[in-house]
Amino acid sequence: MHRIFLSRAQAEELVAFCKKHGQTTVRVANDHGVYVGQTFGQDQCLFYFPGCDPVEDPLWRELVRDRLWDMEICDEVDVEHFEEALEEDPPYPFVRVAIEQLGTVVDGMCQLPRRGMGIPPRRPRPSKNRKKVHRKRS
Repeated sequence: MHRIFLSRAQAEELVAFCKKHGQTTVRVANDHGVYVGQTFGQDQCLFYFPGCDPVEDPLWRELVRDRLWDMEICDEVDVEHFEEALEEDPPYPFVRVAIEQLGTVVDGMCQLPRRGMGIPPRRPRPSKNRKKVHRKRS
């Protein structure tokens, strides 16, 4: 599983970008780096997964091959899943986007995972809005 943790501000920025440009989905792809975000003409709002920014990480392809089962990924996740994660009560400071073998998961997180554990810490309660979106093959 490969994942990224967006801060509330980053998730809000992404939702606002999509609303501004009339986009109803957010793209999770590994075509040029691995990112979550959306583009509209020359405007873009992209957040790269750790180690997968093609500008900053020249070995990103090897990381993708090791962690993402050498699959091509192009998921379209509804913006409403990000909105629901941001609207959870109590408000979570992070939104997790995780690429799993069966699809992409978007949910709220109360804190970042502990170093070296590789798994997120226990939350005070499970997220009611855990969304699994099955991959759409393009």
